[in-house]
This record gives sequence, structure tokens and C-alpha cells, in this order.
Amino acid sequence: MSVTASSQSAIQLVFPGQLISRIALILITLMLLVSEARPQTIQPWINVRDYGAVGDGVADDTQALLSSIAAARATFPRSAVYIPAGTYRYTRMIKVDGLMVYGEGADRSILLAANPGQSSWILTGSAPKMVDVRIRTANTQTARNTRADATGIDVVDATNFAIQRVHIGPVASAGILVRRSRGTSSSPAIIRDCTVQQTMADGIHLTEGSEWINVTQNEVFQTGDDFIAVVSYRWNTRTTRNVTITKNVVSNQHHGRGISVVGGEKITIDSNIIEKSSGAGIYLASETSYDTYGVSDIVVRDNNLYDVAFGNPAHGGIHMSGRAPTNGSSNEVANVTLQGNRVSNAAGNGVVFGTYSRAITFEGNEVNKAARNGLILSARTSDIAIIARNGDRNVVRDVGEYGIYVKPEGSSGSLRISGVLLQNLNTLNRAYVDAINIERNSTFNSIDLENIRLEQAPEKKIERFIESASPINNAIGNSANRPLNSILTVLPVNCPLP
Repeated sequence: MSVTASSQSAIQLVFPGQLISRIALILITLMLLVSEARPQTIQPWINVRDYGAVGDGVADDTQALLSSIAAARATFPRSAVYIPAGTYRYTRMIKVDGLMVYGEGADRSILLAANPGQSSWILTGSAPKMVDVRIRTANTQTARNTRADATGIDVVDATNFAIQRVHIGPVASAGILVRRSRGTSSSPAIIRDCTVQQTMADGIHLTEGSEWINVTQNEVFQTGDDFIAVVSYRWNTRTTRNVTITKNVVSNQHHGRGISVVGGEKITIDSNIIEKSSGAGIYLASETSYDTYGVSDIVVRDNNLYDVAFGNPAHGGIHMSGRAPTNGSSNEVANVTLQGNRVSNAAGNGVVFGTYSRAITFEGNEVNKAARNGLILSARTSDIAIIARNGDRNVVRDVGEYGIYVKPEGSSGSLRISGVLLQNLNTLNRAYVDAINIERNSTFNSIDLENIRLEQAPEKKIERFIESASPINNAIGNSANRPLNSILTVLPVNCPLP
């Protein structure tokens, strides 16, 4: 059957041929053009230029930005706020409550803060979003501002927020600050595909009990403090938790650590590249100076660290450090799994298991070049397992002094070192350096050393393969590529070494 509209009709349809009139084609073409200029979203939008924004980088667009946001909030459903290409100068903080602000790309839609102390875009409420814009001050900042007002984005009391393809910096405080905000286990809040640079404080800082957040595929560089930080202060009612930090590239700072958890729980740090951090590349700690919670239930996996701790050689490339309990509350670094990480060129020790580190599993990691020791275990650690991962040994090579150095006083539980390859130790060629040294006064319940392989060039001095002034429960399957003194000063019977 064929149906034809009258000649007065705007649209003519003839079935089965399905001819579409010129007017319909024009309408469809216009819709396609509009969809290319704006994100694929069913939300209506409000253009800031319709509310007086000029976007020339000179005119004060503050009121136009505020008016467009107010207009968007007045619609139902709420409209998104569209920022066309241009440079929009503003003089005070802008609040985005439960709606979306988007531009045409971080290199085209630029939000220019005329006042570095009032640069922040505040995301709050339900599902606020910022996409495809740049936030910056007019000039590179030289003085650090610790207030949230001077950040690029301050996410506070928000749920299900999203920050995507946003370029932040320079700013006088943190790039992105997240406080008391959260996603859900099934739909985490996201900070993704952003660039954060030239901040005077942390690049990305998550705190005050924020949870269920994914920080992924961002570039963070030239920060004044930590690249990415999870922090839980004891004056908060709860820890920051359930955060995944993955596939980020962070590099080049003059102060701070790489990726840090200073109080927090259930954090995953996975597949990141960390370069040129002033302190530790990865830092897990409870700190007295800031009175932070302990750290627990952490996975650190498949990260690559290069040129780390150059400004603080007391740090390890990976550094764990708890502290004594306060008011009956634990401040340990506990239940941490480190798998498949690589530390290359650490200015101090490769990895530090600091005081009050408990239940640490160290599997299949590599330390390639450290100025001092490969692995160092401080006093008051407990239940440390340095073991192979799916057949892949831990490897320590090209380190200045000891492969593994243990200070066991005040420790508890067990120490197991199994499936480790030690290569080219004592590159500083110092006297009386051992491959593994365990000091006296151990309070570990048991110490087991198994399947450790030492490969050492003849010209590099090694005094002993393993020296221990503390009892060893078991020492089997260990080997070296050349004869060495393998003296354990307190060695049980029937535990031979080569």
C-alpha cells in the first residue's frame, strides 16, 4: 500500500520507497551539526554567551557565568551549561550545584581566574560534572595557598561527580580537591583523562571521608606537593576509602611524594608511571605531624617508578611507615600487598618496610638501581613475606650496599624471604657488606630464608652471603655463583648453606 501526503504537507512519505522531503533532510542535517558541536547528551543546554559572556580574556565574565548556571538550575530537568571556545575571565569562585558544565575542549574553552585566591570551581550536590575545559590563573604562581578557594576544582559534599578531560593549572593550591564526596560501589565517581600541572599544592587530593572514586588515565606534573594523595586526618569522623588510582602518568615535582596514602583504607594503586618524585614514588604512612589515621587493605600492583626520592634519600622508592598507637587506636600500615612493581634509580633505598608495618606481602617486584640498600626492614615490623609471584622472583640488582638489610628488634610474627634474586650488590664497593644482613635482638617468632640466589661479579666485594646475629629457623635452597662466607652466627643444626 502506498500513502502520499498532500502537496501542502511539509513531509512526503511514499511506502515502500520511503522518500523523505527536503524539509526533513534539512532538519536532520541541522540536528547532526548541533550534535557535533556539543557532547552527545540528551540534556538541553544553556550557552554562556546568551547571558552576556564575551570570552575574550579581557572582559569580566563572572556575572554571565553565574547567571547561566542559575538559569540552568531553574530548568527542569536541569540544563547543562555550554562554554563555547574562548577565554572567560572570572574574579571569584563559581559554584556548580548538581549540573554539568562543558566546553569544546581544554585547549579551546578556557576559564581564566583573575584572582589566584578565588580560582576554584566548586562542584557540589548530585552528579555535578565538568568536561572539556581548562581552568587556570593568569600567571604561574610562586606562593602556596593552602585554602580550598585557590584550587582549580573543589569537589565538596558531592555524589556521583565526574571530572573528565579537564586541564588545570597553573593554580596556587591543589589542582583537584575532593572532600566529603562519593560515588557508589557499582558506579564510582570519576576523575579521568585530565591534565593537572603547575600546582603549588597536591595535584589531586582526596580527603575527609571521600569514597568510591576512580582516578584514572590522568597526567599530573610540575606539582608543589604530592602528585596524587589520599589523606585521612583523625579529626575526620571516617577514613577516605575505596579509591582506585590507575593508569596515571605523574612526573617532575620540586617537593612531595608521588602517589601517597597518608591514612586510608581499601585503596588500589595499579599500573601507574611515576617519575622524578622528590620523595618516595609510592608512600604509605601514618604521620604524627598531621595526626592521620593508619593505612590498611592496600594493593600496590604493576607500577613503574623512575628516578624517585631524589629530594629525600631517606625515603625508599616505595616507602611504608606507621607509628605508635594513639589513644588505643592503631596507626599501623597493615595488610598491604605489593605485586609486580618496578623501582628504577632510587636516590636512597629501593623499598623501605618502616616501623609499625604489619602483614606486608611483597611478590614479584624489582629494584633496579638504588643508591643505598635494595630492601630495608626497620624495627617493629611484623609478618613480612618477601616471596615469588607465580614463579616470578623478587629481584634486587645494582644497589649501592646490601641487597636486604633487616633490623628485627621489636618485631613480631614471622619473616619469610623466599624466591629472591640478588644481582650486582655493593656497587659502592664498601668493606663488610653482606648480601643479606639480619641484626641482633630479633623478636620475630620465626625467620625463614629459602631459595635465594646471589649473582655477584668477582670485583665487587661481598663479605658474606647471609649474616645473621639472630636465630634462623630455616635456610634451604640458597645459592651463589661464587664461593662466599655464608655464616649465620646463630644457625640451628641441619640448615646448610652453600
